[in-house]
Amino acid sequence: MAVIPAASGAAAANEELADRSIVVGVDGSSGATEALRWAIDAAKAQGCAVTAVYVYPPPAATLTSDILVGLDHAILEQFWTRTQHAA
Repeated sequence: MAVIPAASGAAAANEELADRSIVVGVDGSSGATEALRWAIDAAKAQGCAVTAVYVYPPPAATLTSDILVGLDHAILEQFWTRTQHAA
């Protein structure tokens, strides 16, 4: 988990809590579920929002070059479009 402040010093002291958000990465694991629970509890206590972020590797990143060479460009574009829509 990483906490990245939007501002520091005097600027941070003047920042409104309503403009703050806790960002937590989730991946379906038990650790991520616990991190999300913590983030929700912390957000309730601080009166701010929670943003859950799920990042997935692009499917083509797991394909080897010999497989990619054999794929039709139009089919690959359709695959990317469906994958992005599903995400």
